[in-house]
Amino acid sequence: MLLSDPRVVQFLSNAVVPCWESVRPAVKVTIDFGDGRVLKRTLMGNTVMYLCLPDGSVIDAFPGVYTPTDFLSETQKAMEFLRRCGDAISPAQVRQWHKEQVTAAIQSEKVRTTISKAVIESPLLKALGMSAERSVAKTPSPFPPGIDPIADPRSAFAALSARIEDLSKRPASAAQIRAAYANVPPKQQPTPEQLGKLAVEMDSRNNVTLIRPAVHLLFACYNTLPTPYDCRDVIFKQLLHVPIDDPYLGLTDVVVPGTHAEPNYRLR
Repeated sequence: MLLSDPRVVQFLSNAVVPCWESVRPAVKVTIDFGDGRVLKRTLMGNTVMYLCLPDGSVIDAFPGVYTPTDFLSETQKAMEFLRRCGDAISPAQVRQWHKEQVTAAIQSEKVRTTISKAVIESPLLKALGMSAERSVAKTPSPFPPGIDPIADPRSAFAALSARIEDLSKRPASAAQIRAAYANVPPKQQPTPEQLGKLAVEMDSRNNVTLIRPAVHLLFACYNTLPTPYDCRDVIFKQLLHVPIDDPYLGLTDVVVPGTHAEPNYRLR
């Protein structure tokens, strides 16, 4: 859906030099239903796209799935920042830009929750200890009492990534969509293709409103520009929940019941 879109193809062809790396073999699982039916599929796969300088230093990262519109909107912000900086770009400039993106994301969530007629939960604001119901006009500072993402991005990243962990325990987007259409007449039920598209759109929106702010907080913590390897484990494990260096992908309990592998990663 993303890489086949003509607008994305044009961007990847004209604005950047695309490179691809497989960080580990794709794990495949086979389920035998016992009646002759067998299901084979990949397990716990995901991707991260990095925007790098010519020397390999990472400026921004885009974990997970995006619609073409969301992906291009997010990448254009980073590309515009790079154009403003020109050839002289410093780690301090990158940190400051990411902090500005966090501020913009928080303000956007405040506007979204304020103008809505319904009570909307904002995982971003909740994780940072901010009220989703407080009027923007009555809040001069975007950071009410709680965690200050600008002064302490490390603590803010920990709080937000923990919130993402909580959300990952909820039903998958496909299950949510099926539940939403449960009482719809059969002729109005979405086709499998439409269901897949709706699931991608839901995942993309979650990535823009929650994962991307977490990425900005992460990059606001780095004193030097990281390489993809430097930030790979944190992004995969804390944001995408893929234990990339675990040979059992966190399924040790399935292989050997009663065992548990402690995480061995940390934010550099």
